[in-house]
Amino acid sequence: MSDDALFALYCDYLSRIRADFQKEWVRGWWVFRNRFAQPICQIGFRDHVPAIQTPIRGLYLTDSYQLHPDDRTISNSSGLGRTAARLVLEGIRRGTLQ
Repeated sequence: MSDDALFALYCDYLSRIRADFQKEWVRGWWVFRNRFAQPICQIGFRDHVPAIQTPIRGLYLTDSYQLHPDDRTISNSSGLGRTAARLVLEGIRRGTLQ
């Protein structure tokens, strides 16, 4: 798809979100293309990924590292956030989180 066709497609969807959207509102735009956008992880990478629940009470960590071996997508990131929220709620129920 050309850059212009992609811009037009985005504008179509923006007008679905906001009916009065005008593409003239866009002051500038660009398309970034990278053939190798996904990282290539070495063997044993998973062994170095930190857990969501850290050893520090009440501290939880989410990072794109933890998505491995899945792709870095919005849906996978949202799933990681839901997992972290579940762990926080479980900690509250158990009384191990303030």
